[in-house]
Amino acid sequence: MSDVERVFAAVDIMNLWYSGREMLGTDVRVNYAKLKDLIYGKNLGSYPRIVHLVAYTITASARQDKDGSIKHHSEPPNIKFLDSLKKIGYEIRNRNLYIEKGPKKPYASDWDVGIAIDAIDKINEYDTFCLASGDGDYALLIENLKARNKYVEVVTFNGTTSKLIHAAANRVTYLTENEIFRQDPSGEPHPQKPR
Repeated sequence: MSDVERVFAAVDIMNLWYSGREMLGTDVRVNYAKLKDLIYGKNLGSYPRIVHLVAYTITASARQDKDGSIKHHSEPPNIKFLDSLKKIGYEIRNRNLYIEKGPKKPYASDWDVGIAIDAIDKINEYDTFCLASGDGDYALLIENLKARNKYVEVVTFNGTTSKLIHAAANRVTYLTENEIFRQDPSGEPHPQKPR
């Protein structure tokens, strides 16, 4: 390792969204500015961190009505969210959620393979791989990266993290009340603490 710790941080937005809802309720949201601070603050030893922070997101560019017809959006419905991530320093990797199979069987709805490909493709660009997800599908990737002398840390929700992730990662850090907030039905965040 040089005099800096190079970090590739892959933030699996959909996994965090579903994990937060499952663990703490449907109104829980991740504060991505605080998550960024958490990732930057987990440096190894006294080395400062240089972080390549990437948010992997899904956009539902269409929706299926009750009659089965598919309506396409002129712009992503989550455009404000994507813009806010960009403003605080996240690179955005976005893909469309395809619903042609019907609303109960969408496909292209996660980034597991894409994150794994990026982690391998960029392997010479980082010392530490930081994964914000608790999905056990990443355990093989983590083991592969560790076999290539990469330090692997995971940031996730306690209680929804796969045992495979715990066994594979060098370090697991749980999101706390500092990195989450509750959103009221109007869409505005409010300061109530999580349950």
